[in-house]
Amino acid sequence: MAPGDIMLNHAMVRDQGMLAAYVSDVYPAVADFDLLQKIKSYTARAGFNVHTGIGMTTQSYYLGQGRGHAIESGPKPDTSLMSYWQERHIANCEMETAVLFLLASLYQIPAANCLVVHVNRLSDQWVPDKVYKGYHLKAAEAVLGACLE
Repeated sequence: MAPGDIMLNHAMVRDQGMLAAYVSDVYPAVADFDLLQKIKSYTARAGFNVHTGIGMTTQSYYLGQGRGHAIESGPKPDTSLMSYWQERHIANCEMETAVLFLLASLYQIPAANCLVVHVNRLSDQWVPDKVYKGYHLKAAEAVLGACLE
């Protein structure tokens, strides 16, 4: 994936205990298939390079995603964590989607995600903030179109 691409997750790995008060850890965090397909179609027509796959929602930005470069003191992350998940074909990391998928499933509300890739951690490619904001606006318009269809 390159910065500026779109990532659509059909399912998410989630940290243990995330929303345990609502449902056990074995309950899947999945998108609404129909809504995800509509968003995929709209974002592709808008000119985005669209990827789909399983992502991972973590409860922390640094430790939960194996990010060690920004931590000077305190607990150090397991930097092999991302290799473990890459071997299992996890496409991306973030901090919100599993919660949305779980609650939407429990309350029978269609939910999907549409993530604009900001950085490729393997190649250390970044989208400049101004360009990234433009991608977000274009992606938001595509998502709204898909939802209103």
